[in-house]
Amino acid sequence: MSISIGAFAPDFHLVDQHGQDVSLSGLRGRKAAVVVFYPWAFSSVCTAELAALQEDVTSFVSDDIELLAISCDAMFTQRAFADARGITFALLSDFWPHGQVARGRTASSTSGVAVRSAGPSSSTWAASFNGRS
Repeated sequence: MSISIGAFAPDFHLVDQHGQDVSLSGLRGRKAAVVVFYPWAFSSVCTAELAALQEDVTSFVSDDIELLAISCDAMFTQRAFADARGITFALLSDFWPHGQVARGRTASSTSGVAVRSAGPSSSTWAASFNGRS
């Protein structure tokens, strides 16, 4: 599913690395969201990409903007990865059903693994305060 500019971003409900429920609709009206999909925690390229996001996190995350990174890793893997790498933004687990959120946003491969999105692509998108992309 591609998301057109001005359309409502499709909602999702996932858990973060701390086991907290996170939904896009929960941010609606309060914060804009930048959503990034990545294949695997602890892989060399993903680690470098998320480290770069963490290094610059204050340049685009604020009281008004939330960064959400999604992969098919389990919540416990996300937690270990965040702790090991000092990641302070939300790492969301699209573990079960495996890759369902990524597949619903054209951000997965045929194997159900989230595709990499280091820059603007079909697997990186933003939603405004009102939930529109």
